[in-house]
Amino acid sequence: MNKSLFTISLLFISCVFLLFPTDISSNETDVSILLPETVDVKVSENFFVDVTIDPIGASVAAIDIQLIFDPKILELLSIQNTHPDTVSFVPITSNEVFDAERVISEGNTKGTILFGAITYDYNQQHFTPKITEKTTFARIEFRSILMPETRKTEITFVHTEGDISDTNVIGTTTTNDLLSHIVNTSVNIFPTAFQCEASEPLFTQGNANCDTSINLFDFICWRYAYLATEATASNCGPTADFNGDGKTDLFDFTIWLNGSRNSIPTTQLQLETLQRKLITELNSKESQNFQSNQVRSMLR
Repeated sequence: MNKSLFTISLLFISCVFLLFPTDISSNETDVSILLPETVDVKVSENFFVDVTIDPIGASVAAIDIQLIFDPKILELLSIQNTHPDTVSFVPITSNEVFDAERVISEGNTKGTILFGAITYDYNQQHFTPKITEKTTFARIEFRSILMPETRKTEITFVHTEGDISDTNVIGTTTTNDLLSHIVNTSVNIFPTAFQCEASEPLFTQGNANCDTSINLFDFICWRYAYLATEATASNCGPTADFNGDGKTDLFDFTIWLNGSRNSIPTTQLQLETLQRKLITELNSKESQNFQSNQVRSMLR
């Protein structure tokens, strides 16, 4: 959390102590802040991550959030207050509304999301009920803009127990950080299936170049992608990943082979030549022996 957010929260807590004295010895238990453990999305898909607090017996007056993400993989789109009757978000603009635009801009620039939630109503200028039960108070919207090589990225809290300069929770009986447990989010990103026009054979059936049939031209597209000899072949689509598992492999070849048999026939000479050439290439690609043996058996 940056200093301005902490200053706002600390001043707010000081007002709580002055206006509503409490018993410092009362039981403030440890608190959890939770994100969903996993989220499954496709490339270019929008998705939401809810932020939930579980006071576990505490009375919460303020929350500071510091989240980090990879802005090369994810784009921050919005931050929504899902508990507007209890909390207001900070930082605020000169009009005393949440400055979401600034938080989002800084987030997409630095990969860090900084904002706070306080139990105060700026419109009515009065304190609101403290958070005493498990509550989802924020919904953060992202878009996946790139699939990483590992097909996974993280959205994580910056938190050190007892530290009030990062993600922390302040109660009504102490200015100490009550937060002791967090749950971060693992985002699993899957490729968006490429689609041909409705009038053409399906890409998922092996039509790599989205023309009127599944034939040897589609095999050439697959072969280039599989052997990675060139970035792409002429007139090919962006990928030959027919089953959408994030890679071009021999399973995609079997999809093409089955699709080609149901499309324009390939001559016996063409098929025999293709079989010999592919088996030779499979023999040199030792990293996929299991799949290679399966395809060899099928081709013979």
